[in-house]
Amino acid sequence: MRARAWAALLALVVVQACAPQQRSQPAAHEGAASERPRVVSLAPSLTEIAYAIGCQDVLVAGTTYDDYPPAARALPHVADLSAVDLERLSALHPTIVVALHDQER
Repeated sequence: MRARAWAALLALVVVQACAPQQRSQPAAHEGAASERPRVVSLAPSLTEIAYAIGCQDVLVAGTTYDDYPPAARALPHVADLSAVDLERLSALHPTIVVALHDQER
Protein backbone atom coordinates (compact mmCIF):
# COMPACT_ATOMS: atom_id res chain seq x y z
CA MET A 1 0.00 0.00 0.00
CA ARG A 2 2.82 2.37 0.85
CA ALA A 3 4.41 1.82 -2.56
CA ARG A 4 1.14 2.75 -4.25
CA ALA A 5 0.96 5.95 -2.24
CA TRP A 6 4.47 6.90 -3.34
CA ALA A 7 3.68 6.03 -6.96
CA ALA A 8 0.54 8.17 -6.84
CA LEU A 9 2.45 11.07 -5.32
CA LEU A 10 5.14 10.77 -7.95
CA ALA A 11 2.56 10.68 -10.73
CA LEU A 12 1.08 13.91 -9.35
CA VAL A 13 4.51 15.56 -9.41
CA VAL A 14 5.04 14.54 -13.03
CA VAL A 15 1.56 15.75 -14.00
CA GLN A 16 2.24 19.08 -12.29
CA ALA A 17 5.47 19.39 -14.26
CA CYS A 18 3.48 18.99 -17.48
CA ALA A 19 0.87 21.56 -16.53
CA PRO A 20 1.20 24.97 -18.17
CA GLN A 21 2.48 27.64 -15.83
CA GLN A 22 0.30 30.75 -15.85
CA ARG A 23 1.06 33.96 -14.01
CA SER A 24 -0.65 37.28 -14.35
CA GLN A 25 2.70 39.12 -14.33
CA PRO A 26 6.17 37.71 -14.85
CA ALA A 27 8.54 37.98 -11.92
CA ALA A 28 11.24 40.64 -12.15
CA HIS A 29 13.98 38.07 -12.74
CA GLU A 30 12.12 36.31 -15.55
CA GLY A 31 12.15 37.14 -19.21
CA ALA A 32 9.02 37.64 -21.27
CA ALA A 33 8.65 33.92 -21.95
CA SER A 34 8.73 31.53 -19.03
CA GLU A 35 10.75 28.37 -19.48
CA ARG A 36 9.19 24.95 -19.81
CA PRO A 37 10.00 22.42 -17.11
CA ARG A 38 13.04 20.23 -17.74
CA VAL A 39 12.45 16.83 -16.13
CA VAL A 40 15.04 14.13 -15.53
CA SER A 41 13.80 10.65 -14.64
CA LEU A 42 16.08 8.45 -12.52
CA ALA A 43 14.00 5.27 -12.85
CA PRO A 44 12.69 3.45 -15.93
CA SER A 45 9.23 3.10 -14.38
CA LEU A 46 9.01 6.87 -13.92
CA THR A 47 10.06 7.46 -17.52
CA GLU A 48 7.33 5.08 -18.65
CA ILE A 49 4.76 6.92 -16.50
CA ALA A 50 5.81 10.25 -18.02
CA TYR A 51 5.26 8.86 -21.53
CA ALA A 52 1.96 7.25 -20.51
CA ILE A 53 0.51 10.54 -19.28
CA GLY A 54 1.79 12.52 -22.27
CA CYS A 55 4.68 14.39 -20.64
CA GLN A 56 7.45 13.04 -22.84
CA ASP A 57 8.10 16.49 -24.29
CA VAL A 58 9.46 17.78 -20.96
CA LEU A 59 11.79 14.82 -20.35
CA VAL A 60 15.41 15.78 -20.96
CA ALA A 61 17.18 12.63 -19.67
CA GLY A 62 16.67 9.19 -18.23
CA THR A 63 18.59 6.05 -17.32
CA THR A 64 20.52 3.46 -19.30
CA TYR A 65 17.65 1.04 -18.70
CA ASP A 66 14.87 3.16 -20.21
CA ASP A 67 13.55 0.94 -23.01
CA TYR A 68 9.80 1.44 -23.07
CA PRO A 69 8.33 3.02 -24.99
CA PRO A 70 11.02 2.67 -27.65
CA ALA A 71 11.29 6.47 -27.97
CA ALA A 72 12.66 6.57 -24.41
CA ARG A 73 15.86 4.91 -25.65
CA ALA A 74 16.76 8.16 -27.41
CA LEU A 75 16.92 10.16 -24.16
CA PRO A 76 20.39 11.04 -22.88
CA HIS A 77 21.44 8.78 -20.00
CA VAL A 78 22.42 10.30 -16.65
CA ALA A 79 22.02 7.24 -14.40
CA ASP A 80 22.05 3.49 -14.12
CA LEU A 81 21.06 1.26 -11.23
CA SER A 82 24.22 1.91 -9.25
CA ALA A 83 24.98 5.60 -9.72
CA VAL A 84 23.92 8.98 -11.05
CA ASP A 85 26.36 10.93 -13.21
CA LEU A 86 26.06 14.26 -11.41
CA GLU A 87 28.11 16.16 -14.00
CA ARG A 88 25.86 15.06 -16.85
CA LEU A 89 22.80 15.73 -14.70
CA SER A 90 23.83 19.27 -13.81
CA ALA A 91 24.85 20.03 -17.40
CA LEU A 92 21.22 19.50 -18.47
CA HIS A 93 19.95 22.16 -16.02
CA PRO A 94 16.84 20.22 -14.96
CA THR A 95 14.08 22.00 -13.09
CA ILE A 96 12.68 18.72 -11.74
CA VAL A 97 14.43 15.42 -10.99
CA VAL A 98 12.13 12.48 -10.24
CA ALA A 99 13.40 9.39 -8.44
CA LEU A 100 12.05 6.51 -6.42
CA HIS A 101 12.08 6.95 -2.65
CA ASP A 102 14.56 4.10 -2.18
CA GLN A 103 17.12 5.70 -4.51
CA GLU A 104 19.07 7.37 -1.74
CA ARG A 105 22.48 7.14 -3.42
